[in-house]
Amino acid sequence: MLDNNKTEQSTLTEKLLSDKFEGKEAEWLASALAKLQEKSKSFPLLLSLVDRKISDDTLSWTPEELNHLNGVYPTFESTQWTKKVIASTILLLAIPTADKAIIESAFETAEMEESAILYKSLYFLREAESFIKRFEEGIRTNMDHVVDALSANNPFPAQYLSQHSWNQLILKNIFTERPLYRIYQLDERKNEDLAGIATDFIYERWSAHRQVTPEIWRLIQGYQSEKLMQDFEQRDKSDIEERVFAVLSGRAESTPSFWQEVGLSTQA
Repeated sequence: MLDNNKTEQSTLTEKLLSDKFEGKEAEWLASALAKLQEKSKSFPLLLSLVDRKISDDTLSWTPEELNHLNGVYPTFESTQWTKKVIASTILLLAIPTADKAIIESAFETAEMEESAILYKSLYFLREAESFIKRFEEGIRTNMDHVVDALSANNPFPAQYLSQHSWNQLILKNIFTERPLYRIYQLDERKNEDLAGIATDFIYERWSAHRQVTPEIWRLIQGYQSEKLMQDFEQRDKSDIEERVFAVLSGRAESTPSFWQEVGLSTQA
């Protein structure tokens, strides 16, 4: 049974988001919502029309709106929400909870952009946890845009994924060379298994005379072996790797801002 507070909160969220649209966009969105009320199976088609009917403009929010939305979606303020994404989210929220199969069917027919939006918006759903398997299936993708939607400032993984699936998502980001600093609660969900896999990956890269992203050391911090630290110390290191080594050695402070700087350095 759904929690009444969560239902009320979701209704308020839908209204707050819908109020951001005006003119023809508001008219189309209202028409689309009416069609969903009549026939929820129209969701995949309506989702595909958003790209043509709604602009990709970035929305602005009042402090009060952000306070509410951050309470519903913890990383909302850290994420860019365009009108197109918000309109798609509103349509998603309009699907009755009992019609999970319709949302699943939308994933099956969605183009890359639509798929990314769906993964990004799932956390808004009243019963988001019922889509864990769908989210896990998304981790198999190699499309950067979808990997980013799954990972970057998305609270779903930290809240709902098992340790095994969480580790798979982090490894996917490493293999596809996506930045780790944007992953919500990365430090809170670090674990020994993930650190061990990351350590093996580092040695494999070193053996192949290839570089590793300096962000990977964040996953190992607190689990690093003496041998690994000795081997790292003996290697030629970039300036940022020297600073990472200092943090791992306890000679410098480890802070989120430091690791963000490390992540940004890999994108330069």
